[in-house]
Amino acid sequence: MQTPLITSQEKERPTLSQIFTPFENMRLVSLISWLLLVVTSFVSFFKPSSKESHDRSLPSLLQIFWLSVSIKFDARTFYFPAFVNCGFFNFCFYTLIAFIFLSCCIMFYSAFFELETIQGMFDGYSKFHFIPLLCTSALFIIGECLIVEKNNFEVRDIHFSFNLIFTVAAIASLFFIQMKTNLSSSKALHLIIKQGTYGILMALLVYNFFLPIFLFLLQKDLINDEDKLAANCGLSFSILIGVCNLALTFFLKNIGTGITNLFLYIGMIIWFFKVQKKERDEFNGLADGIIDCCIAAINLGILAYLFIKKRQEIII
Repeated sequence: MQTPLITSQEKERPTLSQIFTPFENMRLVSLISWLLLVVTSFVSFFKPSSKESHDRSLPSLLQIFWLSVSIKFDARTFYFPAFVNCGFFNFCFYTLIAFIFLSCCIMFYSAFFELETIQGMFDGYSKFHFIPLLCTSALFIIGECLIVEKNNFEVRDIHFSFNLIFTVAAIASLFFIQMKTNLSSSKALHLIIKQGTYGILMALLVYNFFLPIFLFLLQKDLINDEDKLAANCGLSFSILIGVCNLALTFFLKNIGTGITNLFLYIGMIIWFFKVQKKERDEFNGLADGIIDCCIAAINLGILAYLFIKKRQEIII
């Protein structure tokens, strides 16, 4: 009985374990997470379906991203803690979406044609960058799951719960990923992904952590005095959002976080000073606006310091 001949081609045929190496698996997960983030972010340009109609229309008065919201009033503006003017609110999220799309294009192109360019995205712990991306996709989906009816939206406990879970997970993982990711081999990747996408995303995640807390307490009617709740949140959120983002900007040396935070606070200042003086006096008077102006001024100082003293580390 003759033994079958084994050709050299059969000997060299790779096994499944050789084809799907750990690096290839991480690269596939990364590309899927970037693509999913692009899809969910672009879907957010449309309002969630209302109870009365399944039609989807471009946002008009009410703009929702994640579980954060901004409202455009043509006449009177109402007092609301840490609320951002609709134009600046939209600008921050639209800029994030643009950077996400650009980052995704770079990742796909480099993955197939210039793999060595994105090697830094898969070194050590930086390869887990898909975690904050998937969490952010989940936040975009949560925003689409809200029921919108006549420019009011219904938020359920499950929305608040998962918003908190994914926001905290995204902040923690993104902070760790930024510390561990070294993209010094490519100036474009460093500026677009690390300073751009990661930086903008971090500032908006911090904002998205605090604002829904007020919405949750307000909707659950856990506080008897709503005016006192709004006043306390107005002061505390103006400080906490700013301090967190300023600390992250300085510690991570990320100008994207600093610039986005600056736009958020300019939007807060514009919204606040559009509120009628009589209504402001019923809450904290000018305190919120003064704090917002101070945070914006400190933000400018930190950005100036980073550009002057740390420019080489930022721009590479």
